[in-house]
Amino acid sequence: MKNNILYQSMKNKCIYSLEDLREYFDRIGNELKQMPQNNIRIPKIDIEDEKLSNLYSTLESYRIEDVFLKTFRHSMIVTLFTHFENALDKLCNYCHIVGNLGIPIENEQRNKIEICKKYISRHYESIAPVFRRNSWLIIQDFKRIRDCIVHTDGNVLKLNDKKKKILIKIIEKNGLVLNKDQQLIIEDNYITSSLENIRTFLEEIFDSINQKIESRP
Repeated sequence: MKNNILYQSMKNKCIYSLEDLREYFDRIGNELKQMPQNNIRIPKIDIEDEKLSNLYSTLESYRIEDVFLKTFRHSMIVTLFTHFENALDKLCNYCHIVGNLGIPIENEQRNKIEICKKYISRHYESIAPVFRRNSWLIIQDFKRIRDCIVHTDGNVLKLNDKKKKILIKIIEKNGLVLNKDQQLIIEDNYITSSLENIRTFLEEIFDSINQKIESRP
């Protein structure tokens, strides 16, 4: 009974946090998109040249999309992936404590989700196939998108040839686009679909592991 309460508390926190992220994404995103229609003036850098100043003032909508919304969407990608990493880490710690596993998960920050995958697969072989399902493969693609944002601000040209080739395939597969400067363009629907996919994966693996622990003699 105690273990079940601990499990439900852990799972609910992870899932409810995703719902909070979805609400945050919708509300803040809508506010940013409505800024030009609301005639909100954005503070501008002082430009001495009057001609340049007038040109700059006509780019308010461009700045909303290319600066504010771009930054907001990039931050959502990074935040969502961090949430996923932390959820998997909590699940592994739960396995260690409640599942009476002798060896705790490695306290290693590099490629955290791969470490969690190996840990779970090693101790629960019957659950390992979840890491071959489409939802996990989509998360792997999501990680590469996130890495590109973190390390190059979404500029594909700054990647080495191998990573660039892989990322372009991911971009094409997910219906994403590159602008004329080879900058990755993230749309709202990619973020919402990624969030739902992460939620589906977490619910599935959380429940599978809990059932495995609860079914022990």
